[in-house]
Amino acid sequence: RRYPEAVITGWLPRQQVNDHLRSARALVFPSLWHETQGMVVLEAAAFGVPAIVADTCAARDLVNDGVTGLWFKGGDINDLAKKINMIKDNTLAGRLGRAAYDKYWSDPPTMPRHIDRLLSVYDEMLNRQRRPKKATTLSKGDYACV
Repeated sequence: RRYPEAVITGWLPRQQVNDHLRSARALVFPSLWHETQGMVVLEAAAFGVPAIVADTCAARDLVNDGVTGLWFKGGDINDLAKKINMIKDNTLAGRLGRAAYDKYWSDPPTMPRHIDRLLSVYDEMLNRQRRPKKATTLSKGDYACV
């Protein structure tokens, strides 16, 4: 009721989602939680659409602030409004969108790449040598947690 011009679509078929993304100036991802990656940010980048994301969510890792999109202070409606107003600038929106597109297509997240990167992380974790802990001398009344 407060914003009658807003259109809430609900779930859409993939093609309609893509159509909406293609016609967007920017994607606003205002998550309040540090959640998983947020594939929609990558999907937008694939179409050259920059994202405005909260600096408190994991999707922040997918956006280079001021390069491929913008960060806003998580939970700060005024900072979000400021970033939305910034993206109204055609030159800025175009520059961020091109950079998002170029970054995405320079190394798209295919399943084989994803699996290779996961295996690399697992290998690193399994091969990491644990450093021996230093012995600590405690005085009477001191406590240590190991």
